[in-house]
Amino acid sequence: MSNKLEFGLFDSFGPFEMNECPTVREVYEAHLKDAVEAEQLGYRYYFFIEHQNSPVCAVTAPNIYLTALACRTSVLRFGLMIYQLPFHHPCGWPRTWRRWTSSRAGGLSSARAPAC
Repeated sequence: MSNKLEFGLFDSFGPFEMNECPTVREVYEAHLKDAVEAEQLGYRYYFFIEHQNSPVCAVTAPNIYLTALACRTSVLRFGLMIYQLPFHHPCGWPRTWRRWTSSRAGGLSSARAPAC
């Protein structure tokens, strides 16, 4: 274990951002760009929350966003701080987690799997 201090980010996607930009894609792209820059600056972790009924975060498809984040970063550990299970199929989250962590299926290695 290293004695080095590690930093992480907590990101949120407020409705004000969604209203200011012409498309949701532009908002997501801006946050993905920030995450890539954070990784380049040495940040180790990146988290956001799924609060579909809250003004704190307006990400309605967190798995899609995390997939895009995984494609653009290489060492940044990421994950959701809250996953609202009532909004998802009961089998969906376990299936997704298995896909992310399964090395035989070509998923993310345990070093890159979402930090939960």
